[in-house]
Amino acid sequence: VYGIDGKVACLDAGTGEAVWSKDLHEGQSRFARKVGAYGYAASPVLMGDLVLVTARLDGGALIALDKNNGDIKWKAFHAGHEGYALWSTPVVTTIEGKPCIVWLPGPSIVGLNPENGETVWKHEIPEENGKVGCAAASPVIIGNRVVAQYDPPHARGYTFCLEVEDGKARKIWESRNLAKWFLSCVGYDGCVFGV
Repeated sequence: VYGIDGKVACLDAGTGEAVWSKDLHEGQSRFARKVGAYGYAASPVLMGDLVLVTARLDGGALIALDKNNGDIKWKAFHAGHEGYALWSTPVVTTIEGKPCIVWLPGPSIVGLNPENGETVWKHEIPEENGKVGCAAASPVIIGNRVVAQYDPPHARGYTFCLEVEDGKARKIWESRNLAKWFLSCVGYDGCVFGV
């Protein structure tokens, strides 16, 4: 489980007792502990022996914890909206025949190597009105295409689609009609469905 304040815990399913717990901001400055108006909202994701969580550390991080004891195995740093990078849940998938974590921290969307968190590909999302926006919805992966929703500040949100080929991502379409940023779409049979 992962709380809105950056505390993550592994609980025994039978008793509810904590097996381990970790405060991801322990020892950090007060500014680093600040989690914004909505707190942490991304869900923890199990990936083999790892648990993936987002946190406001050094501008924004995706952190891989050992699911057995909570030890940090790696961190991937990508700054999110105002350094938060807290809301969009990462997606574990396969792209171009290789395991990949797709994560939307904010003004960029990245594909990461699950073994070490290194960036495999990255797509920068341009500013609007001189500001970066934010993201809360999880990306949808259909084959080698990634569909994501983004909310530029003081502008209508939009959905965009990337195609990943040879380790590079390029935008192939965008839509202002599907203008949402915190309700995730669903991919099915080559289509994307959203509210």
